[in-house]
Amino acid sequence: MPGFREFARIYQYPTAGLRATAPLDLFTYSPYGPGQDCVSLLSFPGVKNPRVEAGAGRRRPRPIGPNEREPVDVADDKTTSTPTRPAKVEPPEGLVPVPDDPRLHETVAALVAAGGPSVATILLYGSHVQASAPDRYSAYDFLIITDSYADFFRRLCYEGHHGKPAWLLTILSHILAPNIISFGMDKAEGPPAKCAVVSLRHLRGSLRPYMPDHFLKGRVVQKLALVYSRGEADQEAVISAIRDAREGVVHWVRPFLPGEFTLEGFGETMLRVSYRGEIRPESPRRVDQVFEAQKGTLLEMASGALAAAEKRGSVSHDGETYRWSRNPGPVAKALLTGYFAASKARATARWFKYIITFEGWLDYVARKIERRAGFTVELEERERRWPLIFLWPKVFRVLRTIRTSSPPVPGDDST
Repeated sequence: MPGFREFARIYQYPTAGLRATAPLDLFTYSPYGPGQDCVSLLSFPGVKNPRVEAGAGRRRPRPIGPNEREPVDVADDKTTSTPTRPAKVEPPEGLVPVPDDPRLHETVAALVAAGGPSVATILLYGSHVQASAPDRYSAYDFLIITDSYADFFRRLCYEGHHGKPAWLLTILSHILAPNIISFGMDKAEGPPAKCAVVSLRHLRGSLRPYMPDHFLKGRVVQKLALVYSRGEADQEAVISAIRDAREGVVHWVRPFLPGEFTLEGFGETMLRVSYRGEIRPESPRRVDQVFEAQKGTLLEMASGALAAAEKRGSVSHDGETYRWSRNPGPVAKALLTGYFAASKARATARWFKYIITFEGWLDYVARKIERRAGFTVELEERERRWPLIFLWPKVFRVLRTIRTSSPPVPGDDST
């Protein structure tokens, strides 16, 4: 009698991915994931199989332990809710309304369906929420908060939205979080999406005042829109972390703004200092453009941060003029300079991770430089095939061109 693989070969059924679970018998082999057994192999076009229709051969799930979560079967899961076009409601405190963009809503719905139940919250940031001159190639910038990296990337890869193994993406999530992934880069119409995937624990840790990483802090101090939330508890947890981060901006702005200053001066310096926390392939005029596009939000955020600092006794104001209770000395400035140097080093190290996690990264960066810095980057064939070897001279040339035209940060002598 032929064995199981011989049976599959005779009837031209795929055997790749076959896996066995105890006890080893005919009905515990699953070529397409948990919950589907080889009874389905006996289904042929035009022939009804009563055992398949009756669910014969399906193994019973083992009991769930006290510290385990209910497993999600990505093949059979039909319960994942997808967001519909949001109603005209007031956004949560500190956030802005969701842009009225049908393609944005479609992209969010596709992201939630691709990520599955592990997607807790999605925030929109960047040019599409700032209205700072996005064009048809400008990607949607999303911050995705998940409660399980493994579940999220397993589902994403299963649905065919990423070509790398899910286990590799899960491991990389714990190294210099977050992971940056692309979504919908091959769409014929509509912008693609650039997604920063992070857990709530990593988000809270990254937003602490003295955590030497400015990547996420620099994003939450700008305009944010809540485009999806799994529930009120998830929403409140994220907003609470953002609120704490915004109240702490005084810690990293203060050394670069000595003496007397105005609310607008504080808001502009906050944005400029935030931009220096990482290497950005953008023209220095971009900071002015972003500040004007979200001036109201930045000033409101600055006002809240200064009010919290005034309660602590760190700042006082007389009319529209603010002054520090004690001017920052050279030690404070040296510490913050070291903080931003460490943050920039961590941001640069992430580039090597993006090569793995962000599919289509080379063309995306080249397009962004062309849009933001104002000059075209031509990529040679060898630079595309071996970027880690041949691309460096062009990288340094682009960064040098951007840096030579950068205006100094107020109160900073290092530029």
